[in-house]
Amino acid sequence: MKAWQAMAAGGLGLAAGLSLMILEHQVDFVQAVYAQGFDRFMTRFPREKPMTSVVVAEIDEASLRELGQWPWPRCHLATLLRRLADDGASAVAFDVLFPEPDRSSPARVLPEWKRLGVVDAGALSGVTVDYDADFAGALAGLPCVLGCSLEPGAGGAAAIEGYRQRLFETVFDPADAGRARRVLPGARGIVASLPELNRAAAGVAFLNTTPDPDRIIRRTPMVKEVGGVLYPALSLETARVALGARGVKVVYDRSGQGVDAVAFSKMQQAATDPTGRLILNFRSGPYRRVSVADIIAGRTPTGLFKDKIVLIGASAAGLRDLVAIPGDAEFPGVEVHATAIDNLLRGDPYREAAWTPMACLAAAFFGGLLVIWATATRRFSASLMILLALLACGLELSVLAAIRWRLVVPPVPCAVAWLAAYLAAAGVRFRGEEKGRKQVRALFGSMVSGQVLEFLERHPESVSLSGRRCEVTCLFTDVAGFTPIAERLDPETLSRMMNAYLTPMTDIILAEGGFVNKYIGDAIMAVWGVPYAQPDHAARACRAALACQRELEKLRPRLKEEFGAEIFMRIGVESGEVTAGNMGSARRFEYTVMGDTVNRANRFEGQCKEFHVGILIGERTRAAAGESFVTRSLGCVTVKGKSQAVEVFELVS
Repeated sequence: MKAWQAMAAGGLGLAAGLSLMILEHQVDFVQAVYAQGFDRFMTRFPREKPMTSVVVAEIDEASLRELGQWPWPRCHLATLLRRLADDGASAVAFDVLFPEPDRSSPARVLPEWKRLGVVDAGALSGVTVDYDADFAGALAGLPCVLGCSLEPGAGGAAAIEGYRQRLFETVFDPADAGRARRVLPGARGIVASLPELNRAAAGVAFLNTTPDPDRIIRRTPMVKEVGGVLYPALSLETARVALGARGVKVVYDRSGQGVDAVAFSKMQQAATDPTGRLILNFRSGPYRRVSVADIIAGRTPTGLFKDKIVLIGASAAGLRDLVAIPGDAEFPGVEVHATAIDNLLRGDPYREAAWTPMACLAAAFFGGLLVIWATATRRFSASLMILLALLACGLELSVLAAIRWRLVVPPVPCAVAWLAAYLAAAGVRFRGEEKGRKQVRALFGSMVSGQVLEFLERHPESVSLSGRRCEVTCLFTDVAGFTPIAERLDPETLSRMMNAYLTPMTDIILAEGGFVNKYIGDAIMAVWGVPYAQPDHAARACRAALACQRELEKLRPRLKEEFGAEIFMRIGVESGEVTAGNMGSARRFEYTVMGDTVNRANRFEGQCKEFHVGILIGERTRAAAGESFVTRSLGCVTVKGKSQAVEVFELVS
């Protein structure tokens, strides 16, 4: 298989991985997979402990048992706020809406009772208790933030009348309006608490959070636009109120096409993503929780809420607001606001750098090229190690960026691109090599030793099947006087005798790394130096020839006893250049060698009869085999078809 084929396949796989990175935010499934991959390893690392200055006041089961079903008369909430004010709370935020008047308020109930005659009209004259007014008075006595809900469709009011924080610090002028609409998320309607409650509160903010496409909350918006007015999130407004800041500034990036941060002052700001969302840095455990009933009844220790930010939310069955966050499928919604407040006050939310996407794309591209090159040109083990090293480096850099600089550098997109490149290149290469192995096994499976076959399967590129010139040593064996023996024995006996003779001879040749090219009746043709190069091919052939003669001496008595034939063998060996490759017709061919060296080896085997020797080798073989072999010169012979005589030698030992 050509390396370029694996490279081309790897390039296609890498292109697919890079395309997924580019289209990540357009394909919800891809975005969810990448985000959850980031979650998996981030949840395994230590997190900061939650701030002790943020406390959650729960409307829990105990509160419902003690104060009755929700919604409660707002006189209870007024009592709650007065208790918190007396204890020194710095700010209170409601993760609850109050869009309608309190129907349990005496100011609303008594007129109806009088009309129905349930009570004497004069008995309750002068009773004007209004729970909403009582609640508004309590709101005014403590820095409080009320919630509203921003609706994507038309609903509620277009904007809260008289809302004083237009663009937080400045009037929303047309230039800013155009930029905000392009950059910030918006809504068409708003559902807010009663106007008298909003006027009494220190701030009004939206409660909406924004889950990712997989319904997991990782980010929460800080600012939204409704009808030309910017509204802060509950967490942002609560942090502003707690800090006593006059306003919050939306800090745009240099291009003006995205938000960079939200700032309470030049010295205190928190990074956001380009759409003004806070990337939440979740804490290691829950925030401190206190039952609302205990606060109202005065059962909490004095000073528990001093200088604390108190978030009021529901946790009772049927009222609770549960959301999914990384690592937790049932997380209290009120604690999302608590986490955001914590991040804002500490200034440690995660952040995204404008250069991160391009850096990740470049890392994926160049790392993918390295993976493709290694997979196409190196061993599988080496390419796999390179891939694993890249994945480990990507993961380590991502963890380091998140922990040390709170920078979101997701490793999954790069990992997907690298894996796609590797799998595509490795798949094509494996398929090509498997095809090569099958071809090698079909050609050489019964002609070479298992060790040689294993080498050829691992390195099919070492075999050239199209024909090449190479230095080899050829060996021919023949049984002396075979024709009379064959005529005397019946076919079945002859076959058994030849198998008994050829099997040990073949085993010896294979053990010396020889290639058994073919059997020609009682003759064997073997070659050393193909199908792959062997520097000591001549020595191997000489050792095999001597071993065959020694083995036949041991085998001869048994063959004579069993088959009645005394077998002697002649061997011719010659070294030189040949042409090796697939030879034959278009329908049938075999791997073999051709050339003068083959012819001389065959002729030397026949000359053994003239010189009365068992092994005859040429001068080239004697020179190539070295001084470790004992030979005897027999003179010069002229090979049939050649005019120049060559010196021949008996191989003694």
